[in-house]
Amino acid sequence: MNEKWRYTITGTVQGVGYRNSILHFVNSNLKNTVGQVKNNSDGSVEIIACGPISELKSLEDFAYKGSRFCNVENVVVEKNINININFTSFKITF
Repeated sequence: MNEKWRYTITGTVQGVGYRNSILHFVNSNLKNTVGQVKNNSDGSVEIIACGPISELKSLEDFAYKGSRFCNVENVVVEKNINININFTSFKITF
């Protein structure tokens, strides 16, 4: 069963390759997860992902790591979000 989760990541996560690391992780490791990753105007990064719970948990674990140049301070996860976006792939949005 698929769920949609929103992750909000704070710390030094913009301008350090964080979104690219998330994109690469999802596309290389999470074959059944779709969604998007984007920068927020407050300096945080937002991920919206739809997939099996096991893959969403793996994404949560990786969200704390990201690229080697980032410094993740916190990851807030909202589970079972109600958002009317139908994703067909995982991508970076602007």
